[in-house]
Amino acid sequence: MSWHHAPAHHFACGNTFFLTGATAYKEHFYREPIMLDELHEILFNNAEKHQCVLQSWCLLSNHYHLVVRGEGANVRQMVTRLHTEAARARNKRRFRLPTRFEV
Repeated sequence: MSWHHAPAHHFACGNTFFLTGATAYKEHFYREPIMLDELHEILFNNAEKHQCVLQSWCLLSNHYHLVVRGEGANVRQMVTRLHTEAARARNKRRFRLPTRFEV
């Protein structure tokens, strides 16, 4: 049996999907609890916005697993927005300048 690490992605209508995603190079970008909380909030906001039901989820420091029920196009949009918003939030936090109180 051959296994390729990038199987085809099929988004059919009104199904339940098991999704796994990882950070770039599997770096542990979400080690800090505040970062993981932010990712959690972004996930839940996008699930609601795109009318997806999160049946189960596991958010870790360098990857996630989701069981999502919804229309295929909505799930695809939710995941796209999740990745975009999570990356922006992480970059904003990582590359921000310290305030005068933190110096």
